[in-house]
Amino acid sequence: MKIRNFIADDSGAVAVDWVVLTGALVGLGLATAAVVSGGVQDLGGETQTALGVMDVNVGFFGAAAASALQSVWGTLPMLSSFADQQEREEWVASRGLTQANVQAYYNGLYAKASSGDPLAIDDLGALEAYAQANGLTFNTNGNQTYAQLHATYTAANP
Repeated sequence: MKIRNFIADDSGAVAVDWVVLTGALVGLGLATAAVVSGGVQDLGGETQTALGVMDVNVGFFGAAAASALQSVWGTLPMLSSFADQQEREEWVASRGLTQANVQAYYNGLYAKASSGDPLAIDDLGALEAYAQANGLTFNTNGNQTYAQLHATYTAANP
């Protein structure tokens, strides 16, 4: 009788099933990680190589405009990172600025910058550099320049 009861009792079967299923999922995860890790390492190496050979001083505009951009930007950007500087210059360039629309863009950007928005101040510096490098002009209406806005901001926010 006791052997019959033992054979008919299945109360531990669910626990055994869960152990097997969990083990299978862990094995599948490890196998996936092993397959993907080689590609991730290759991509990381390629990214490191590409970033290592970049000339961050030239930026988006090329060697011809680098000196003009450096004279405006120098060490002034709030975020003080060449990657952020280049990103801002590219962002300004992507606005499709022409002589016909640069004034409206400047007016809107200056309104934000003069309110003390540090990102808008840096964007204004990128706009000034882009305009200078591309022969675009706009009327500043006697407004402060990027360097002046930057100096005011950094004095108030040390």
